[in-house]
Amino acid sequence: MRKSITHDATAFAVGESLRTFMLGAGIQEHKQADFIKKALGVSATHAYRKIRDNSPWEVSQLQILLSKMGYSLSEFFSHYDNNFEKKANATIELNKTKSNCVIYFSNDEKETEREFSALQINNEWHVYRTSEMKGNALYMETKKNVGKIEIISSQLEKSKYRIALLDDDNAVTQSLKEIISDTNYHIDSFDTIEKITSGIDKEPYDAYVLDWIIENKSVFETVRLIRQSTKPNALIIALTGQLGGVIDDEISKSINDYDVMGPYEKPVRLNVFKTLINKYFGR
Repeated sequence: MRKSITHDATAFAVGESLRTFMLGAGIQEHKQADFIKKALGVSATHAYRKIRDNSPWEVSQLQILLSKMGYSLSEFFSHYDNNFEKKANATIELNKTKSNCVIYFSNDEKETEREFSALQINNEWHVYRTSEMKGNALYMETKKNVGKIEIISSQLEKSKYRIALLDDDNAVTQSLKEIISDTNYHIDSFDTIEKITSGIDKEPYDAYVLDWIIENKSVFETVRLIRQSTKPNALIIALTGQLGGVIDDEISKSINDYDVMGPYEKPVRLNVFKTLINKYFGR
């Protein structure tokens, strides 16, 4: 029967320790998977999985690799015993954001304190700076020294462009939303100037489609607010069903001074707006 070493979260980290030995033998990180592939006669994918401890190790495989590097099994296990007892999945807070990590516990709890320590809370490990625990006797009694931390870099979700629609006719904003809707856009609809102003105050948008007249009041001041926000270069498109008098002057000033596109007189083909928005965002 072939003897193998398990590879769950708390098991012996064969691949991790093996990487240290390979570096010591002059095998750089970018060549380590290829070394394993050739030495064991496995595929590149299998070699990569083994070095990451995602595939169980057979003792005979370990012997082959160590022999080629001029090491023995006893040297290998001795290295591990002197450094790490086990590893576990944990979370660590960096810049007020929690990240997943893998921690390696120090084997000797009587040694000088480490910079980081781990606490198990509700069966989950959490990493803190040891200095942060000094004022809590219970923490200091139950903590475990952390010898090494590996941060798991998660894939970030692509942020969406935020678009605001303003019209007191719900049918218009709904139609606009359906036309503009795209996996790259997050769209919010508003039916009053007060509501969109509140939204801008909280977090300005990347683009706006504004009905120029809402409840007999123009959005001229809203346009000025947008240009004074933290996103002053946002796209602004104006549409209106009323042109004349004072409003003409305000629209003209908005176009000349505040770089507003339009006005597009209603009714208008709504797909025009998606074309303008896509062009603005380079899509």
